[in-house]
Amino acid sequence: MPLHQKTACRKQWGLSQRKGQHIYYKLDCQQASGSFKIRGIGHYAEELKAQGILSLVIASGGNAGLAVAYAAQELQLRAEVVLPLTSSLFVEQLLLDLGAKVYRSGESWAEAQKLALELAKASQAAYVPPFDHPALWEGHSSLINELAEQLPQPPDLILLSVGGGGLFKGVMQGLAAHNWPTKVLCLETPGTASLHQSLAAGEQIELPKIEGIASSLGAKKIAQAAWEAAQSPKVYSRVLPDERAVWGVQQLLTETGHLTEPACGLVRAALEEDWPEIRAAKHILAIICGGRTMPIEQLISNS
Repeated sequence: MPLHQKTACRKQWGLSQRKGQHIYYKLDCQQASGSFKIRGIGHYAEELKAQGILSLVIASGGNAGLAVAYAAQELQLRAEVVLPLTSSLFVEQLLLDLGAKVYRSGESWAEAQKLALELAKASQAAYVPPFDHPALWEGHSSLINELAEQLPQPPDLILLSVGGGGLFKGVMQGLAAHNWPTKVLCLETPGTASLHQSLAAGEQIELPKIEGIASSLGAKKIAQAAWEAAQSPKVYSRVLPDERAVWGVQQLLTETGHLTEPACGLVRAALEEDWPEIRAAKHILAIICGGRTMPIEQLISNS
């Protein structure tokens, strides 16, 4: 039985009327772990347990670690999560509440990953990558399977935020499996725009560092498979500033009752933009991917 839940897909009636479009929110913020990450990580964790694995290890600043901790609890496995030193005590407590053993190492995810790989090797545990694995993409594609049941017709455009590219790659796989002609708009902030800068350069680039409020999008380099998927003429890439992401978080809290992260706020803010791909779409699906690493105090301080 999958560890993820079938989440709501709701038409936003007021916004749809104002924009003259049919706009839907896919609320993956309703997942038990707080974000879409449990789709892929839960799927992979089930595969690993079937292979006899007893312990999972991950390096994560937040949502992927929470998904591993939740999956381990549900499957009666052990979970170890390595946080960068910069991660908040708020995130650490969420992980501890789920029964995970928490370590801290390094100033970045890449440095934390070194310890995670060492721990996995020493304890014969399975290292779980946060976004770059075929099992994760297969799990994330379940989102499109649900939309095929929930929407009256395939959307013209799907909006989603991009970090390492796991959700994006899963969505692209799901669209291909259903033979939907849907276009995809990928969104990033200036300090996390590894995909946007790579597309502009015509080659994969690695950001020197991650900056800004959208820390959950903090992958310096997008996954190779996601980069390849982004070459499709049906894929668009846009960047919005941090302040628009925060505005979007506030709007989503008002509209849905869910406190989400700036990654979700980006998607909401993009719906207000006068971009050609937005104007051309009659039916739009916005993926509210969730996330639990932003406490209400941080939202207030950035408002």
